[in-house]
Amino acid sequence: MLVIVFWSAPAWADLAALSYTDTANEAQTVAPAQQYINPTGGMDLYLTAGLDRKVGYVLKNSAGQTVAEGVSGLITAADTLAVLGQTYYGKVLTIPSTLAEGNYTLTAQILTSGGSLVSSQDYPLVVDRTPPAAGEWWSYIYQATKRVLFENALLTGFYVYQIWLKNVADLSGIQTVQFESYDPVTGTIYTTRSGWYNSATQEAGIGGGTTSLVSGYLPARDGPLGLKFLLIDQAGNQAVLTRIVRFDGILDPKPELVAVHNPNVTAEYIPGSGLVGYVPYTPGMTVYENPMKFLYRLPRSNWQSENPDYGIYITHQPNILQSAQRAPVIYEDANYVYIRADVSYGGTILPGQQWLSIWDELQRRSSECSYASTQLDRHAILSF
Repeated sequence: MLVIVFWSAPAWADLAALSYTDTANEAQTVAPAQQYINPTGGMDLYLTAGLDRKVGYVLKNSAGQTVAEGVSGLITAADTLAVLGQTYYGKVLTIPSTLAEGNYTLTAQILTSGGSLVSSQDYPLVVDRTPPAAGEWWSYIYQATKRVLFENALLTGFYVYQIWLKNVADLSGIQTVQFESYDPVTGTIYTTRSGWYNSATQEAGIGGGTTSLVSGYLPARDGPLGLKFLLIDQAGNQAVLTRIVRFDGILDPKPELVAVHNPNVTAEYIPGSGLVGYVPYTPGMTVYENPMKFLYRLPRSNWQSENPDYGIYITHQPNILQSAQRAPVIYEDANYVYIRADVSYGGTILPGQQWLSIWDELQRRSSECSYASTQLDRHAILSF
């Protein structure tokens, strides 16, 4: 058995919903608690009351001037309204013209069949069709570096912790921040994430400042990358802000540790290369000098000198507090460059990506070296 329940309005006037087409040309039906609205034309009012009553409305602007009003015919049993999941007795009245932006008071009325006022209820409304505005793009990079993120900027993925917009302003306030990364050529969307908004600083962005944005916000890829913020205010107005960057988001192919220097060896590692004294690396091998000299092999396609935007280099430093210096290329052939990285026991090797010289895997390798010494020689045991 199907039971349909009709809500008969109480003695006070009720506005069940407002319906209009918004600034995105989408139909909206909202409860009156949705104080901020953005109609682009007329607006329907779902007004409820009991049978044999009339409903009406009066709309006044912030100066108290009446800008629209209307009264319905008599409500009968045929006048049912199904809206927002409920069914009522009532009538739909229309505010016929587009309202100017600003504050309004909408008074819903219940009238007798003769037109006398029975009850009324006021509803505050704010008409806002202006989308959010925003200023410069900024990024927060490793070691607390904050910089403006210009169009076509080179952005290193592993150590960018935040991307945000400054001077975000809106009449009704920001309700939603949405972020996307996408391919600027094909339009393919790589990631979609919710962002944050700080009303005190008028900033909107992604990232908490402590974790790389490659973890879910940005894709693991090299090449041009589109960044998009969608700002939606409380009235539903949208602002789309985009920026295209050169994104350096992967390290592959990575440098490969292929040899370690042994001062007791006089043979060349590669005949004709001049790489004298290098022996193939094997886990647990003994190294007879300190600082140690590691030989890394890197495909030319991922060498920064030949791939300046997305290639890598290696730096070496005996102490993490000292300034890093770029490790030299000591041999190259048609396919690879061979890079020597010197590090003392307990030091760190840091293959760099663009301007940032950090790579966890090689840092781990150098720091896990176990060092031993005797009165006859000093050597390190590589136990990776």
